[in-house]
Amino acid sequence: MGNLGIWNLSNAISVALLFLALSFHNLLIADIKFDDSFKSVVRELNESQIPRPQIRSWEKSQELVESIHFRIYDITKKICSQENIQPNDCRWNNTVVRSPLFNAFIKGSGQIVVSTGLIDKITYEDELAFVVAHEVAHQVLDHIDKNKGIVVAGTILAGLLLDDFIGGVVFGNGLGQVFSRKNESSADALALRIVLLAGYDPAKARYVLMRMAKMDVRLTSKFMQSHPSGIERIVMYDKILGRL
Repeated sequence: MGNLGIWNLSNAISVALLFLALSFHNLLIADIKFDDSFKSVVRELNESQIPRPQIRSWEKSQELVESIHFRIYDITKKICSQENIQPNDCRWNNTVVRSPLFNAFIKGSGQIVVSTGLIDKITYEDELAFVVAHEVAHQVLDHIDKNKGIVVAGTILAGLLLDDFIGGVVFGNGLGQVFSRKNESSADALALRIVLLAGYDPAKARYVLMRMAKMDVRLTSKFMQSHPSGIERIVMYDKILGRL
């Protein structure tokens, strides 16, 4: 096969993958329309006052993350047992890093990293509990590449800010980004289940999504983006909570 034939085959495969990815994308966003729930969240973000953040010392930040860890640990292990999830997928550890970024993520090693920039911009423990549970959910649901030991899931604000640039450059990653949005939504669903069972207040936990939505200029996520928009996550959060 000549170079022209290889080029045409490559283009055909790319088009096929794009069509498949768009099909999945349409399925994934089917529940996110500019309906009354979406408009209600937009109005809420424009009109409501989010509680003032509570600045914590380095020691208090570490204690808070550790407290959350032990509060959700047994709950998560029980869910893993009920769902027949491998024990190795239900292990994690936490670390707090000094960083101004509003961010948290999980590494392939199972280490959850939470920045002080996130902790200092929340009010309630319930908010941080949802964030930590979200990262735990990525581990439990096997959304990370444990063999490579690299970060592949869970960045909060960094993902939102980098999506436009990365999505525009890495065309071939489009299908993966669509699945990443699905992973983010399923991680939110499991995280909400975990925090509810652990006795946290879902209304207070929801504030962290509102803070993220106010930092996210998007109304909806675009095709190449790995994370749902902040508004989309709140809409889905409310729907999931209504089903639990």
